[in-house]
Amino acid sequence: MSVVVEFMNELFEDMDGTNWHITAMEEFKKVTQDGVVYAKLADGSMYEKQDNIYIYQTTGYLGDDYSGTIIKPITDTIALVMGYTC
Repeated sequence: MSVVVEFMNELFEDMDGTNWHITAMEEFKKVTQDGVVYAKLADGSMYEKQDNIYIYQTTGYLGDDYSGTIIKPITDTIALVMGYTC
């Protein structure tokens, strides 16, 4: 669980001004398609790997806001699923 606490501290520092929330703790599978690494959840949704997390992000209509989902592995098969908006 120290991985979780460490990551939460990073979120507080790096995502200042961002609203985020933990939505689940889920099993995931690491998959590669066309040379890109993804985390695949049980519902089939896939999140692209960036550094030590997996992420899907959208930008608002005017381009000045964004939201998305972060998948943070805490073991080889279990990850925190977090939503965020800014």
